[in-house]
Amino acid sequence: QQHACRGDHVRSQHACRGGHVQSQQHACRGDHLQSQQHACRGDVHGQKHAFRGDHKQSQQQACRGDVQPQTVRKPKPPGPGPSIPSKKYGELNCWSCQHFKKSPNEIFCNSCAIIQPPRRDTDYFTLFGLPQTFDINPTHLDKSFLRLQRQLHPDLFTQKSSKEQTISTSYSSMLNAAYQTLKAPISRLLYLLSLCGVDTDTVYRSETDRDLLLEMMEKRERLEVASVDELKQMNAENTEEMDKLFRTVAHLMEARDLDAAVRTTSRLLYHEKLRTELHELLPAE
Repeated sequence: QQHACRGDHVRSQHACRGGHVQSQQHACRGDHLQSQQHACRGDVHGQKHAFRGDHKQSQQQACRGDVQPQTVRKPKPPGPGPSIPSKKYGELNCWSCQHFKKSPNEIFCNSCAIIQPPRRDTDYFTLFGLPQTFDINPTHLDKSFLRLQRQLHPDLFTQKSSKEQTISTSYSSMLNAAYQTLKAPISRLLYLLSLCGVDTDTVYRSETDRDLLLEMMEKRERLEVASVDELKQMNAENTEEMDKLFRTVAHLMEARDLDAAVRTTSRLLYHEKLRTELHELLPAE
């Protein structure tokens, strides 16, 4: 009985220990599983919050990026004044006082009255205040030339700085070349064609009418034996033909028909050569 009692008691102790261990293991496993689940949920929850935060922030940044270029104000262009750096604006500033020019073609600064160098892209028509057309007002050309010559003559700058003297000299040579170019119709026409982008060498190489060539050869043969009256008659006929061609080329230039203008100019060059030869043979009046 004692042995049986001891055995039962031992078995009960083992059972108690087993139950206790099992309950502790289950409890431990339950706590561990629950903690893992909570941790996982916490991580997922944190990821969601992080994603929402990043997404919201990226949306805000994208929105700000979209709106920002529209709300940024463009800087206002600098106004006139000596504070404008000449290196940045170049020919738009007076080289002496750095004052901003009202017009890029000013000859004298409207602030310090110092002579300004001519712009590199200034054409002869603009220099004299004329439109870029073949038909110009000769009286306007003469008056503009004399006015500018009085203002820019090098003798007026002998007591000025060396730079002002250099600018005056460059203007003087430029005025003379511009006046001679625009004064003569042929040179004015060739210059106008060059402003339109035509290589003037192509005018001399332009295909010429065979009948015109034969006509010019016959007239040059007549020059050798013609009397003074005949020379005068030939000169009058040649001048009349040139006037017609000038009127034609003026319309062609207005219409910007450059190909036809080049061909007409080529014909004019032949008549101009004949006119020169006639004037050499005619007695001076």
